[in-house]
Amino acid sequence: MRVLRHRPHRRATRRAPGFTLVELMVVLAIAGVLLLMATPNFTTFVRDAELAAAARGLVASLHAARSEAMKRNLPALVMPLEPGRRDWSRGFVAFVDTDRDGRYTEGVDQTVLSQPLAAPFLSITGTGSIRATPAYVRYDGSGFPRKTDDSPDNLSISISRTDVPGHPAFAPSRRIFIARTGRLRICTPASASDRRCPPLAGDG
Repeated sequence: MRVLRHRPHRRATRRAPGFTLVELMVVLAIAGVLLLMATPNFTTFVRDAELAAAARGLVASLHAARSEAMKRNLPALVMPLEPGRRDWSRGFVAFVDTDRDGRYTEGVDQTVLSQPLAAPFLSITGTGSIRATPAYVRYDGSGFPRKTDDSPDNLSISISRTDVPGHPAFAPSRRIFIARTGRLRICTPASASDRRCPPLAGDG
C-alpha cells in the first residue's frame, strides 16, 4: 500500500506594506521643500486677511458711532484704544460721549464697540482729527463728522501693511473716505495712481 504524504505548501514571501527608510527620507525632503515654498505665501495670505479684518472693524466702529449719535442726539466718537489715544494700530473704541468732554472715560461714557488689534505690521494714518492729539473721529447728533469745536472735519483713513515694499504710497492697503454728510466709502487701491482710491495727503 502506498501512503501519500502531504507536502507543506510554500508561501510566497510578500513585502510588508510601507516605506523603506530611503523612501521616507525622500518624501520628507520633498515635503520640506514644498513647505518652505508655501510659507511666504501663507504668511502673506494671513496678513492680508488681518488687514481686511482691521478695515472692516474700523468701518463697523464708524458706522456704530454715527448711528448712536443720531439715535441719542449726542456726540459719539471713535478713538484709538491705547491709553495715549494716538496709535490706531493697537485698536479703537466707539462710544457715546455722554459727558461731552471729547474723551473716552470708561464707566462714564457709553461704550458702543471696542476692537483691539495685535498686528504690529499694520499702520493706520489719516487726515483731519485722525492726526490730532488725542486722535478721534467725532459725529454730532445729525451724524455729521465734526471736530470738538463743532467745525466740519475732512476725514480720510489709510490702513496699510508696513512689511511690504512701496509703503505707504502703494502697498496692500484699504482706504476709507468720510464725506461731510457722514457717509463713508472704503476702497482698495489697484495702483499707486488709482484715482478712484487715491493716496491720502502726506502719503508717499
